[in-house]
Amino acid sequence: MSEQSKLPQNCTVLGEFSDYTILETADGSHTVFSKAFNEACHSSKGAKSETLHYYVHGNKLTELALGPSKANVLEVGFGTGLGFLTTLEALSELPDRHPDFRLHYVGLELSKDLIEYARRESTLLSALKLTENGESTYQLIGPWFTLTVLCGDAREKVITLKDYAPFTAIYQDAFSPKQCPILWTTEWFTDLYDLAAEGATMTTFSQATYVRKAMNLAGFGVFSHPGHAEKGEGTFAKKGAATPEAMLAKFERSPKEALSDLHLK
Repeated sequence: MSEQSKLPQNCTVLGEFSDYTILETADGSHTVFSKAFNEACHSSKGAKSETLHYYVHGNKLTELALGPSKANVLEVGFGTGLGFLTTLEALSELPDRHPDFRLHYVGLELSKDLIEYARRESTLLSALKLTENGESTYQLIGPWFTLTVLCGDAREKVITLKDYAPFTAIYQDAFSPKQCPILWTTEWFTDLYDLAAEGATMTTFSQATYVRKAMNLAGFGVFSHPGHAEKGEGTFAKKGAATPEAMLAKFERSPKEALSDLHLK
């Protein structure tokens, strides 16, 4: 049984920014429903399977782990740690993972309450400790992996993220563009582009054209990605790649502008 299946169903976490309800999804894993954002973090069809589909496999991490490389992963929206635990489980189970492969996983999370909840409920994450740098950085060091969680407003943590860059893979797993637009703008994706290594990939569940336009304007090559469960598509982006002509033509046909910070003021 994975650690994700041990979380108590329908438990409510009271938080500074929101109250959160832990809900079981179709594959037996759990997600978080935020009262403030009026939205769950993952698909009800399966939180763990969605994470594997879009992020672990979407960014080809299991392939990367076959060589003596370092995967430097950034997750936007750490939550209760499902992304990290699912990634670690998938890579740990690889029979031919290279002995010199290393993973550094950096998570951004607004809610300290969710981080503390994850520390209480997960045996592995209970070892996640505040660093000497202050009250907003947590770290866990394992035999071939390191987890760092930065607590606070993601947009304000960009300067701190530079200390951990460049990133080889980005999990763009914030609340949806409708509910949390500040983490889906051209300016946000430009920050991520600057933090990304050449050839880095970024994946997300969103297929919104105005989101894809924002990624493209930031410099990423933008591609469609097969959707999870009954969802039609997600999005795959890559630094150093060119957006296909068919995708650019779709942008031209859409009247919606790329989301910008200016639209939110």
